[in-house]
Amino acid sequence: MWEWSFHNPNAPAPTTSLLAAYDDLVKSHNLAAEIPQEAAVSATIPPLPPLNDIEEMRIAVNNEIVRFNLKHIRLDFHDYEPQTWQEMNKSFEEYQYMRKAFLRLLGFRHEQECYDAGLSETDILRLREGFVPENYNTHLKIPFDFGGNLEFSNFSLIRTHPHHNSIHRIIDMQIENAFLLKHRRVFIPWFEGKIYHD
Repeated sequence: MWEWSFHNPNAPAPTTSLLAAYDDLVKSHNLAAEIPQEAAVSATIPPLPPLNDIEEMRIAVNNEIVRFNLKHIRLDFHDYEPQTWQEMNKSFEEYQYMRKAFLRLLGFRHEQECYDAGLSETDILRLREGFVPENYNTHLKIPFDFGGNLEFSNFSLIRTHPHHNSIHRIIDMQIENAFLLKHRRVFIPWFEGKIYHD
């Protein structure tokens, strides 16, 4: 979500929340309410049948979790708590500091957990320097816009391909199908621990 605020030339005025950005995303994918669902085409997220209620989305999200072969995942239903662009920009520096501190914590204090997750000695050395190993990403379990914070308990290390991408595709599916706009809540795939591995 950081990339959106810094690189989108059509970004809304600074006082606008991310819901406006999500609204633009929905419209750009022909999923606005006035356009029939069957007219929508997405290269990465298959269109869903019209969603009548929250239970249908819960089932659809669970199906995606199975399809992506994500293990040890539970669903948390979170209200949308939008940040303004000013709030995002203000917290960005703190996020970068906490992210690096979290990675160093993993490398120095949770070495065995790193080995158990399949990280190599070289990967652990990178963590100790505050960098992610190749094909890994720092993941906020609960994004800021859904009540997440910068505590270490909300950070995790996760493989970029396929796990991190899959989790974000599940969240994007709910945005692209206008579920967020309708309910102002989404299902967040959540897992225990500091490192996600299957």
